[in-house]
Amino acid sequence: MAKYYVLALRAEEQASLTELVQQRRVASARLVRAQCLLAVATNGLNWSDTQTSQAYGVSTRTLERLRQRACEAGVEAALLGQPRQQWPASKYTGEVEAHLAAAACSTPPEGYAHWTLRLLAAHLVTLQVLPEASPAMVGRVLKKMRYSPGSDRCG
Repeated sequence: MAKYYVLALRAEEQASLTELVQQRRVASARLVRAQCLLAVATNGLNWSDTQTSQAYGVSTRTLERLRQRACEAGVEAALLGQPRQQWPASKYTGEVEAHLAAAACSTPPEGYAHWTLRLLAAHLVTLQVLPEASPAMVGRVLKKMRYSPGSDRCG
């Protein structure tokens, strides 16, 4: 069974949440979170999760996560929500694209009629442009650049 977090607000937290709810210009998600925190707090309205979810149009699981975040990280962290995930920067920079375009437009290795995605990926690794390269990613980069490794026309 999941842990159950009991939220008891301090006087200054309760006052700041009440003030936030009464303001006119507040982001809607922040306003709903503040209302939910005031509703589920033991020294607030002390509503049940089902009562609060029906009143504010959120799921009970959302209330559980909100209460947990408020207990563990604080009320401000619960109001702000979780930060969005940052994706890592692409390994395929302009320099890598230039090497890839040059290889795709050059003559294929001996024994091959044309470049394949696997050959191009292996070529990038042998040139030490990248530590590793997948054929699928090479294909996506070539597609963005509008290159086709098997065509006669390059560019």
